[in-house]
Amino acid sequence: MFSTLGHPFIRIFGKSPLQGAQTSLYCALEDFDKLVDGAYYADCKVTKVNPESLKEENGRKLWEVSDIKKSAIKDIWGEDAKIYL
Repeated sequence: MFSTLGHPFIRIFGKSPLQGAQTSLYCALEDFDKLVDGAYYADCKVTKVNPESLKEENGRKLWEVSDIKKSAIKDIWGEDAKIYL
């Protein structure tokens, strides 16, 4: 149901896979001398980092949630889980 209702919003507000890959491609293909070392890039330009992303507690929570999700995938897929992890 979400895909039916959410799809128009994703098309309007989201990015296509090609659009979403642009910053990664930009950073991979741009001359090394033109990139800012250690900078955060979004939409093919240096962008300020969200201060929340720098908080150690948020990193710990993300790690815990990722570990739970990884365990759930292993429980569901068993040996085939390595394809998804």
